Amino acid sequence: MDKVLYVKLSDNRALEYQVETSVVRTDSGLKVIKKNIRPEGLEHIRKIKENEDILRSVYKDEALICKSELTDRGIEFEYIDGISFEDKLREESDKEDIDAVLSIIDTYRHLVSLMDQSEYTNIDLTLPNIIEQNGRYIIIDYEWLTKDPTPSEFVFWRGLFTSMSYAMLGKDIKDQVYSRYNLTKEKDELYLIKEKEFQDYVSGSLLTLRDYASEHEFQLTTIDDLKAEIIEWQYKLNDKINELNLKEAELQNTKNEVKEGIKQREALEEQLGLARHELDVIKSSRSWKILKFLRIVKG
Repeated sequence: MDKVLYVKLSDNRALEYQVETSVVRTDSGLKVIKKNIRPEGLEHIRKIKENEDILRSVYKDEALICKSELTDRGIEFEYIDGISFEDKLREESDKEDIDAVLSIIDTYRHLVSLMDQSEYTNIDLTLPNIIEQNGRYIIIDYEWLTKDPTPSEFVFWRGLFTSMSYAMLGKDIKDQVYSRYNLTKEKDELYLIKEKEFQDYVSGSLLTLRDYASEHEFQLTTIDDLKAEIIEWQYKLNDKINELNLKEAELQNTKNEVKEGIKQREALEEQLGLARHELDVIKSSRSWKILKFLRIVKG
């Protein structure tokens, strides 16, 4: 009995590109299954299988292409157990190993550049879609191949642009990457236009969140704005904590003073009690009583 472990619906696309991606545990192991959500998408699923053969002829011994099989459930892929370039980049950036970070990006750029040998371009060859397993590189997703003239540099730029791990790198490393691969702000502007064209192609006539935002007024809050606000509130919180700590210290000092006052009062009361006791002893003595008459006369 197959067990579905994960499901992702890509239903924000044009009808013919809407797919359901699931990870399924079968009797023969884990499978990744893509199937068209709508009848119009059947041809798109079949095209993915053709893409596998195209990429295999491009990469040859440089990288493996994840095997797929057309079934009545859609197209089934092997589940590749390994570490993606996205995760590798995050791990090395966490360790602040700049050389290792650049090495990963170098390898990624090389794998992307191999598409220059073909009339096809795999636009979605992003960092999560390349897995390293036992020293081999495996391309696991090849849904978007195009014959339209597309420079591999755009695919490389897009891989960095869509990578969360790359976004978390420091500015110095990003500057090194841009210098290393001759990326510029002018190319950023050009490739952002191409990225929008690709997203528009995928989404078709569907109203996207971007379209909705362009038609309605809204307040834009950036991550930097949120960080600044968090820092400001952190300062306020620290001030309040310091204020409370000061009041607590003052209260503790007051408690200590009260305790010391109580001790002093108890000590005085004890001395007073002893004095009264001695006075009572004197008053009850025989000499005190004998001299009582003389004290009266003197008084």
